[in-house]
Amino acid sequence: MVDRRAKKAEKRRKKRDAARRSGMQRTAHGSSAPGAGATAALISQAASCPVGQCYVSGDWDDTSSPMAPLVTVVVPRRLPTGHVLAGVAMVDRTCLGIKNAFFTRPLSPGEYERLILEKMGGPHDGMVPCDLLTAQSVVYHAIDYAHRLGFEPYADFPEGLFGPRPAELIETPLCNAPKPNYVSGPDDDVPAILARLDHAVGRDNYHFTVAAEQFGVGGGAQLLIGGEEDGEDQGEDGCDDDG
Repeated sequence: MVDRRAKKAEKRRKKRDAARRSGMQRTAHGSSAPGAGATAALISQAASCPVGQCYVSGDWDDTSSPMAPLVTVVVPRRLPTGHVLAGVAMVDRTCLGIKNAFFTRPLSPGEYERLILEKMGGPHDGMVPCDLLTAQSVVYHAIDYAHRLGFEPYADFPEGLFGPRPAELIETPLCNAPKPNYVSGPDDDVPAILARLDHAVGRDNYHFTVAAEQFGVGGGAQLLIGGEEDGEDQGEDGCDDDG
């Protein structure tokens, strides 16, 4: 059985992540998304434009949670028209890397601010301003960490809006956790992810928190937690800059 604190923490995490995801994606492309060619051209054009005010989740530096929460990173580009095109990434720093990502439709400066304050905000863990290097370091450290485990970024990750990758990244919280910490999402192929972790680091060398039904054993809302005996190691960031 899972203790009550773990259940409450998981419930708060899922509610927060769902709110962020639904609020942001309603603003992503408006009523119709561009085709693949137009998308690539738009990102390529925007990638050479000046960077606006970047944002990261307000709880990005909280390493106390055993659930290793996702963080959202937003990097906007100021288009010649005066509009803002923002790249948005939901970042899993301790396992999957870029878990979800998209770019917004061109927004007026006012619309961009409302996106941050209204759709992505909250009384406790809303978005906070950050500089470009911090945003890039969170994103690229997570990509590196996931790559070492055999996971690639989300297929539609608009990397051009976040790059080019800096020559050196700064140390950021959870940038190189001693053990991977996987917390399942509703659309995850949990058996495949756990199998990949087994292959990459061995069954006893990672933490996981998944819903029982995703693990294939039933149990309703019950959570299954693995590797918690070494949970104290998760707060040790131990970042390196090898990639």
